Amino acid sequence: MKNTLKIQSEGVNTLKEEILRHSNKDLKKIYIVASEVKESGYDIIEECLIDLKARKFVAFGVDKKNTTKKMLDNILKYTKNVYVWDNNEEVEFSCNLLVFEYEEEAYVYMFTGCVTDSLLETDYCIYNVITYDLIKDKKEYLDFIDDITKDIKDRFIKLSKEVIEELINNKVIFTTKQYLHVLPSISELLGKNEEENTEISEKVEIPKVKIKDDSKDEFEIDLGDIASLDEQEQTNTNQKEIVEQDIETEAFGLDENPNDITEEDYDVSNEAIDLEDFAIDTGVVKIDKKSISKKSKKTNDNKSQSPKKINLDKVSNIIMELPERKIKGKDVNKIKVPNYIKDMIPNFFEVMEDAKHEKIDNIEYKVAKINLEVIDVNTSFRHVDSNATIRQKVGQTYIEFVSEKLVDINYEEMDIARIIKLAKNSFHIEIIPNGLDEYNLWKKLCTNSFRGSTRQYGLM
Repeated sequence: MKNTLKIQSEGVNTLKEEILRHSNKDLKKIYIVASEVKESGYDIIEECLIDLKARKFVAFGVDKKNTTKKMLDNILKYTKNVYVWDNNEEVEFSCNLLVFEYEEEAYVYMFTGCVTDSLLETDYCIYNVITYDLIKDKKEYLDFIDDITKDIKDRFIKLSKEVIEELINNKVIFTTKQYLHVLPSISELLGKNEEENTEISEKVEIPKVKIKDDSKDEFEIDLGDIASLDEQEQTNTNQKEIVEQDIETEAFGLDENPNDITEEDYDVSNEAIDLEDFAIDTGVVKIDKKSISKKSKKTNDNKSQSPKKINLDKVSNIIMELPERKIKGKDVNKIKVPNYIKDMIPNFFEVMEDAKHEKIDNIEYKVAKINLEVIDVNTSFRHVDSNATIRQKVGQTYIEFVSEKLVDINYEEMDIARIIKLAKNSFHIEIIPNGLDEYNLWKKLCTNSFRGSTRQYGLM
């Protein structure tokens, strides 16, 4: 057994590089034990798990601050050997352990802190690496692994779809689920007999009232007719909603449920969506009641038709909800786009075809120089940077726009960035804060969720 201390500093000896280095076909088993995992850290871990045939064992501490339902759903796609510890309780789980087991050797990494992309890549971090020779030290290694896994299985909760729902209902993890209050029924409000499942205690006689109009003529209205009037009013309301829904569906090129759109729904056969398609002022839309039934019939007849698709070769806009703003560190001048989105729209990043290899802080990057215009919509301030770049480090899970002008832009988590390609090497980025009218327009286009995140994005 060999024990080594390593220092991650200025992009050297990074944990991320170590994780990706061990993500290979010779790996037999991998053990991931972490006390706190944020989505950005999980994205790097997932990069290791994709297409990895090794047997997997995972144990996470979960809490309201860091853990999302999507993250837990996602990890179950790779293995059923997932265990969780409720860190909202008084006794918390505190341990970060990565074990990579091969045929003749095993590597154990131990480190502290919440697992984020910065911890695994840019933070100053000291971690321990224990190397086992599985020919000489096999018994010692197996005893170590057995003790850990047995204790986790005995004390942790084994994760499943049902357990995730329990964690949500018990408010152990973060969720956007709305909890509805159960209201009494009309019959309960009117009153029932003491016995269950009985009718209302007595028949209520419907009164008649006298109403005077301007001509002072008197006439009687039976209140029993009110029910039919209410039904007609509700019908008209429902029909109006159908038309408004049709308008919105046609305007944005979406299905009746836009949240169901996935990457597979994009099609390269049709024209890209134009901004003018969305310029609809619903406040001036006139509802033609005579055409409602015809419109409704048309909607039903066209249910089997596919919505308008996006030609990915012509995408010129990426609309994305932003992560939490970095206050310090190397990420304050960057906006990141995941690789899987970059791979979906290669023409958007065609400038990277001419990218050159450069060493930055002793790390090799592919770098393409661009002209970048940055707009702070909140203050209407415009920044132009002719020295901006798009760059990517080898093995990195994302591509990044880098500009010192981004340091001056203040934004909060879930604000929107609209990245516009003007030419091959010219881009425009708008930062749109929540609360502005324009924000609501672009928010509607963010219908696809980032992997392992509650944030969403859209292409146009």
